[in-house]
Amino acid sequence: LMNVFFTRCITTPVLAAIEREGMRLDPERVEHEYEAQLKIRADLETELDELTGGINLRSGKQVGEFLYDKLAFEEIKDRKGNPVRTAAGSRSTGKKTLAKLKATTKEQKRFVKLQGEYSKANARITKALDFFRRVCTEHSGTFRGRFNQAVTQTHRLSASGRRTKFGDGYTGGVQFQNLPREYKRLFRAEAGRRLVE
Repeated sequence: LMNVFFTRCITTPVLAAIEREGMRLDPERVEHEYEAQLKIRADLETELDELTGGINLRSGKQVGEFLYDKLAFEEIKDRKGNPVRTAAGSRSTGKKTLAKLKATTKEQKRFVKLQGEYSKANARITKALDFFRRVCTEHSGTFRGRFNQAVTQTHRLSASGRRTKFGDGYTGGVQFQNLPREYKRLFRAEAGRRLVE
């Protein structure tokens, strides 16, 4: 295990430097990705509106009526065969339920596909790109995270977001390990340095 120990020893100072100095985003790449995801989300929203008749996708009641009455999805059942319902007894329309629905008709499959793609684009904007864009605008593209060493049971490296304050009072952050892999390209190295993986 000497090679593992050695790698940990030479990596620790690098991680400490990254924590101290922060990660740097490329503003042009961030803006390009932000605009692309906004367009994808808007296009998907239009398609979902056409398919659903313009229901409010944040309304559990409206989504429930669309899923179970119009599209005729079978409700998810527990081990005893009872329908899984909300605490108030309404038909479940949460993210976990949507992921478990069995689509059999063409219309059901289209809804599941569009809803999944919409959720993915929306999460990219709200969980990463909005924050990245603010960092580029107000903090010259630099933000910090925290690397957690010797914390997880599997001894892998984990990370947690350090909160960043913005001019309008908003405070936000992201976790390095929860970013989509393709967002590695949104980061850049300082002049005279290299970014490696």
